[in-house]
Amino acid sequence: MKSKNIKEEVQDYPMRASVLILLIVSWLLFLGCKQRFNSRNEIEVGEVVSEKISLLTSASQFDDGYEIKLSNICYRFTIDDDKKINNLFVYGDSFKTPEGLSVKSTYKEVKVKSLDTGRMVYGWGYIVNLKSGWCVLFSNDNIIEDECVNDTTYVSCFFKSADFK
Repeated sequence: MKSKNIKEEVQDYPMRASVLILLIVSWLLFLGCKQRFNSRNEIEVGEVVSEKISLLTSASQFDDGYEIKLSNICYRFTIDDDKKINNLFVYGDSFKTPEGLSVKSTYKEVKVKSLDTGRMVYGWGYIVNLKSGWCVLFSNDNIIEDECVNDTTYVSCFFKSADFK
């Protein structure tokens, strides 16, 4: 077997470097694509965040909150002293709970997929708990006839709260 002399080895370095650079660039592109396709389009209670609106978080309480819009879904949330989300409200036709409910769903559809028939929180709206951990809010704006929901009342939004069970 013939061994390479020093001159031939030096000539191979640019080719080796090119192959190495090509491999590195390919790997970085792969990671970037993988990250983009695995990225989530929703936020959850407990996530750390960073700016400010006023949110009605119960019948008589406003808290400083934040808003993020992702994929035609509006997320409004408040945070605790540790900068973790403790109230999360979700609005938008594109959002669906694991039960398949959206703001286009009616009380009749919600009853079939809920843990309970719900309860009235005066000054705020009618609340129904779902098996997935989401709560359905039928706000006073959507409730007609003496603050009662009926089978045709539409969902106002969905929420999760560390304080409200």
